[in-house]
Amino acid sequence: MRYLWIALVLIVLVSGCVQMPGFDVAKTGVPQISVETSDITINVEPYPTEVKSGRNISLYFDAANKHLDMGITNFSLSVYDMCAFGSGTLDIWKNVTIDSNRTKSESVSLKAGDVDFDNDCVIKFMADYVGKVTKTQSVAVLTESEYYQKEQAGKLGEIPMTSTSTSNPLSILLSFSEGQPFISGEENYMYIDYSYSGDGYIDKISVDSIKIRFPNNMKNVSCNDYSSMMLYPDTGLEAKGTVNCAGSPIPCESIKPATGFNCGQYGCSDDYKGGCSGINQKTCKQLGDSTNGVDYCLSAGCAIEHTLAREKTFINKQATRSTCTFIANASQPIDSKTLMLEGTYKYSLDNSILVKVKPR
Repeated sequence: MRYLWIALVLIVLVSGCVQMPGFDVAKTGVPQISVETSDITINVEPYPTEVKSGRNISLYFDAANKHLDMGITNFSLSVYDMCAFGSGTLDIWKNVTIDSNRTKSESVSLKAGDVDFDNDCVIKFMADYVGKVTKTQSVAVLTESEYYQKEQAGKLGEIPMTSTSTSNPLSILLSFSEGQPFISGEENYMYIDYSYSGDGYIDKISVDSIKIRFPNNMKNVSCNDYSSMMLYPDTGLEAKGTVNCAGSPIPCESIKPATGFNCGQYGCSDDYKGGCSGINQKTCKQLGDSTNGVDYCLSAGCAIEHTLAREKTFINKQATRSTCTFIANASQPIDSKTLMLEGTYKYSLDNSILVKVKPR
């Protein structure tokens, strides 16, 4: 019976991880800290979680890109408060790229300084990266006659509408004042709402970091927080079209339907193919008779790209709404096009891990 009691005592000592004289046995606490967004998961693990002064611990870092088809850029992670393990800042990664569906791993060794009593040492780290958000949204515009025909037939809901969006902590929501499809010639409003989610934070969306390309069935677009430019079809290049008459380039935007384009005034004959934006060139007379430069460029397939011109700051994970006005414009009975949005943002994460440091 005496030997049975001795065996039970030994079992209790071992199962309770009791530190015996002459042995430094690590006590397992929380094995790791994880912080994440819909873009990335970051794991930080100390080993051991308890150490005596003068001895080392290892910190293990993993950063996993959760996207299957999109990289994360400018990723940085640093330990900025090392508690009893040193001073200053320790950079683990600095402005690196994590490819889609890939994980980066790193480890460092830190030596515990002297303490006079048990110290719950909080080691603080921070990370940030640049993420990318993309969205598409169908825009359907019907001529007035087509709209009412389909409405009477109960077929307005049969017009296909699609939207796509990447999964990101930054959410950019597009909504309209009226349901689709729109009636050609009517003014409408589009609203842009910004918010974010996840364990970290976005301070702001910087100027030029969001671009919205409006299709040519949305005319006279004006957004209160955005500036605009015309783009050539399928190239993304700015359309700075001119009509070149006798060596004097005339900007397409200066051709107004109210005054027309006086070819002779610029030394051009009526059949001179001046063109606008260098695509589907028309003669000077056709330009003067038919349209202004902006409308012509749109009819030839150009798009208008609007770029964020005012910084958006977040309060309680939301930024102020942007509002756009536009005129629906159908070039055929059912005119369906696609609006495209791309944006970048800087996301930051801040957390800590706990390591117990004991005197020698």
